[in-house]
Amino acid sequence: MVSAEDARNAGLSPNRNTVMTAHAVSPPSRPNRDADIRILDSASDWDAAVRVMEPNNTTFPAAEYRAFLQRYAASMRARRQAGTRSTTSARRRS
Repeated sequence: MVSAEDARNAGLSPNRNTVMTAHAVSPPSRPNRDADIRILDSASDWDAAVRVMEPNNTTFPAAEYRAFLQRYAASMRARRQAGTRSTTSARRRS
């Protein structure tokens, strides 16, 4: 895990986010029986995840945003392969 100081030294501004948690989970009241839910594993899985996220971009040049998403996906994939569930969020300082 990257310390807040290391993030700042890299030109990033660490921030906190609100997330939803639960003490227990329960099945959905109306499950989608046609959905295939699985862990992303192969390179093509992660490439598809990048393609799904690309349309969310309304601000940045497409090539830059795609490069960002590829780095983000690589980071998430490495965390998944390492067996960690934690995620880190950071943004560039203005």
